[in-house]
Amino acid sequence: MFAHVLDLKKRPFIYALFLSVGFLFLLTFLESLPSIYFFGASALLYLLLVLELYLAANHYHVLHKKNAKTIYELEHHKSVQYLHHLVFPSALYFSLVFFVYFNNQPSMYLLMIISCFALFYILFENIYAFYRHEFSLTKSTNYIYDLVSSILAFLAVNSVLNWYLHENLDVKAISVLAGLIILLLGLFSVARHAFIKSFLIAIVVIFITDSILIYALLKHSSMNVMSIAALSSGILIMFNSFLTHYLEKSLKKDVVYEYFLIGLLILSLLYLYGV
Repeated sequence: MFAHVLDLKKRPFIYALFLSVGFLFLLTFLESLPSIYFFGASALLYLLLVLELYLAANHYHVLHKKNAKTIYELEHHKSVQYLHHLVFPSALYFSLVFFVYFNNQPSMYLLMIISCFALFYILFENIYAFYRHEFSLTKSTNYIYDLVSSILAFLAVNSVLNWYLHENLDVKAISVLAGLIILLLGLFSVARHAFIKSFLIAIVVIFITDSILIYALLKHSSMNVMSIAALSSGILIMFNSFLTHYLEKSLKKDVVYEYFLIGLLILSLLYLYGV
């Protein structure tokens, strides 16, 4: 019954707003209460996210249950649902939680709240679009997931590296863990299209490269955590761009050369201004 209380077209906006207000309260808990209250409240707020994901799926399952073709499509896309509509939003949520925890700076609060609202509004709208278009992933949907996964990479790697700094953990293990985040998000991108063997090999190479790069920067440079996380996110963005060009049959030598130059420029800027 609660699923129908809100106008379905407004639900992405309203639930994103609820989560943003929830994060605002989390920030106040972080300022004035022990950490256990922050994480307890985070777990409760997560239930709101899961509730919306469940209600969205349930509403459209009921709506399309009499359509035999749609039932087939639903069964065919079950793995897509679990991955895109539960695992991915959950990973984004907890990455935001830990990013807020480790970057507890009042000057960043407004940006954090706006980012939270924008990310979840885009994600909820995308999930609803998936159901409205009879369980199909469109080209624009893939672009949205590429964008959000790049931001997720930044948040997650930043959180892992801050954990390393706070707890004085082993730099090798943390470098591998940060690389694994990029590996998993890269596999997520490949899985949305098809398991292309060459790109599966490429993402493993990127995992190794990213892990080594993070280890070298943590061990032998003074580059800050924000910049290292941005660099890892940039690597994922380039991977997703190459994958998109490949699928659109527009991956040519000049495109690779352009991305290589852009990558060098970004790396130079991050190193110069991130130390």
